[in-house]
Amino acid sequence: MIFAATIQHANECLESLPPSLSAIVTGGTSKKERAAILKRFKARQIKYLVNVSVLTTGFDAPHVDLVAILRATESVALLQQIIGRGLRIDSGKTDCLILDYAENVDRHCPDGDLFDPDITAKKKGEGGALPAKCPMCNYENLFAARHNEDGFGVDEFGYFVDLAGQRIETDFGFMPAHHGRRCNNELLIAGRFTRCTYKWTFKKCPECDAENDIAARYCSACKCEIVDPNEKLRIEFKKLKRDPTRLQTDNVIEWSCSETISRAGNEVLKAEYVTEYRSFTVWYNQKMRRDLNLFLDAKDRGIKTITYKKDTDSRFYKIYAYNQEADKCEV
Repeated sequence: MIFAATIQHANECLESLPPSLSAIVTGGTSKKERAAILKRFKARQIKYLVNVSVLTTGFDAPHVDLVAILRATESVALLQQIIGRGLRIDSGKTDCLILDYAENVDRHCPDGDLFDPDITAKKKGEGGALPAKCPMCNYENLFAARHNEDGFGVDEFGYFVDLAGQRIETDFGFMPAHHGRRCNNELLIAGRFTRCTYKWTFKKCPECDAENDIAARYCSACKCEIVDPNEKLRIEFKKLKRDPTRLQTDNVIEWSCSETISRAGNEVLKAEYVTEYRSFTVWYNQKMRRDLNLFLDAKDRGIKTITYKKDTDSRFYKIYAYNQEADKCEV
């Protein structure tokens, strides 16, 4: 079972799977079609079942032995429910593989125990009511206060301010001193009560600039997707490439080798590599027979990629393989 973040994300997942063995279930799937898909899945006529927030509870397919989590959740209970889809007992089933690509387990279960999550209670004094006047309609809201460990001041509109009285700015605008997102006032407009549209925290739609709730996946105005499920993959790929101590495979742009003498007076072979992400030198001597033979064999065939990492203790680079497929950000 595969748990995706959005419908578009689920469709992207489906495109990577064998069509005859795969199906998708979302909130937009009709009851009749959903029942037919689930029946086929339980009968093992479908191998890969992709869904978006609809099969977390109330669905049992005991044969499931792999659960891929491609969405983040702040709910420990929901995470356990998702994982639970693969923990049913079934004849011939000995284990279940949980693939967590959104770091949910690291976030909620830092010690690795899925059934003993780390749940943090609010600190004493955190969460008291904080008055915040709406800059648009002047209505005074009462919101739960944020923890203020930096000792910032708070203006009448509920924003943190520095010693000069200037508001503290974040990626989502000025930093609220409370957990409220939108004004609660109801305005009488043309004979109907309408909620005030002022938001303390929001993110703009990249297509139409409409202000949306920071948790929104789709724009409330133009309905375009404003959460990119692949952004996490791109960030992780960049992290990998920035850290030479993690095993990785790069395309080689340029390389050279020459015989020289080490500081200890030994004959060594010096190989210099330039990849798309960094350049470094590797030294070979007669004691490194396996590494040297591997290099000489690749040298004769032509070096197009190298699989390598930097040793954290010696600070020297080590080559593990040549001419393997280079790392790609698959999005």
